[in-house]
Amino acid sequence: MGGRPQFELLADCTHCRFGGAVVEVYDPVDPASVFGLAAESRCRLCGQRARGVVRPGPETAPERVKYRGNGQCPACQHPLGDDELEAHACGHCGSRAVREVTQAGAVFDTAGALGDALARFAREEQYLSVEAFIKDSFEGLDFEALWAKTQAGEPIATGFDALFALFHRGGRAGGGVGAGLRGSTRPPVGAPPTRSYDPRAMVLALVSVLVADGKEDARELAFLDRFLAAESMAPLSSAEKKVHRPMELVSKIPPERREKLVEAMTQLACIDGVVDPSEMRLVASYASAWGIDPAQIDAWVELYKVQYASDVQRFFRRLRAFFLAPNPDPISR
Repeated sequence: MGGRPQFELLADCTHCRFGGAVVEVYDPVDPASVFGLAAESRCRLCGQRARGVVRPGPETAPERVKYRGNGQCPACQHPLGDDELEAHACGHCGSRAVREVTQAGAVFDTAGALGDALARFAREEQYLSVEAFIKDSFEGLDFEALWAKTQAGEPIATGFDALFALFHRGGRAGGGVGAGLRGSTRPPVGAPPTRSYDPRAMVLALVSVLVADGKEDARELAFLDRFLAAESMAPLSSAEKKVHRPMELVSKIPPERREKLVEAMTQLACIDGVVDPSEMRLVASYASAWGIDPAQIDAWVELYKVQYASDVQRFFRRLRAFFLAPNPDPISR
């Protein structure tokens, strides 16, 4: 359908209440996605599946619902405003997109059922053990605490780190990601480096967006510094907190990752729902230098400007789903 790529985002599961467990798939030419709703979604923990469907307005025949252009109501071609996208509904004809559950999620009524689900999730995330997965992912909670929260119906925050996944496992959020298996104490003796690119260069491209308007957001830069410290990389220096031009970084980022990086930069420029012209000029310069279609940038802007609230950690968690890399075969149980 036009050859335009789908996008994947991470979201919280409303059924099992685990944060970041849902993979949402957005298709730019799917009518529901035009309304800002995922075309389909899947919870990697409880297994609930859903799809986005468009319900026509009272005077619209169902057969009229189809893709009519970016940002236009699939039923009447009315240009959709931000409020309409937030509501997933057209104020002109009354058509709206709704989420329809197609597969019920599992009910964790026993500790064993939850344990089995966590083990499956751990394998999908390429961990060698469920214990290591829990330690890394659930902000200090152990299995007993997770079980207690599940039984109480409480939401469970996760520490799924977008940047860690990007630079070390770098894969699609639905299919197991990884340059290597998590949970081992050291790499195999004689193992070659798994990175074929410079992860710091990718950070510097994101930093360029943050400072493109001449201002430094201390909260956002501090988050990047914490990530760098966790990865045993030096914190951002004063010299690095600047706009880095695409030709400075091009030799450090392989061609197959450049489009995804520009996409991430576009997301960051749209993070608070307001597109900053200076940030978008910077993104456009990267797109032009690296041969990325400007129309693709416009499509990303329309998609992302209504997807993100001003929460940078939420952005980085969701960012992980966009850096696609070949997935290794799932590890056997």
